Amino acid sequence: MRTSSIASFVAILGLVAASSQAFAGAKVAEFGDPQIGNSYRNCTWTPTYSTGGAGYEYWQYNVSCPASNGIPAISITASVSITKSSPTETCTFSVPAGYYTSYNSCRNWRIYLN
Repeated sequence: MRTSSIASFVAILGLVAASSQAFAGAKVAEFGDPQIGNSYRNCTWTPTYSTGGAGYEYWQYNVSCPASNGIPAISITASVSITKSSPTETCTFSVPAGYYTSYNSCRNWRIYLN
């Protein structure tokens, strides 16, 4: 019985680990998509703070997305800092631990699960 219990426990741990990694790399939100805007997964991007001037912009958002296709619901704070030096823009993105970003431009970027 003890061996069977240990084997069952190890199997359960394996399933839990696999399920927590099942959505690693999944795109959970997108800002500024040229065709659908910010509506990927029915997410809402609520601006909470912005500032800027003289070649600099900073935007902070509360990003909320419902659960869909097995990807969990999220509610996080994300921000972008943009430094403009004609003709280029340099972007710095900030998201909480457990997430990462990729981008096409400072105005079109995505958030993924780690």
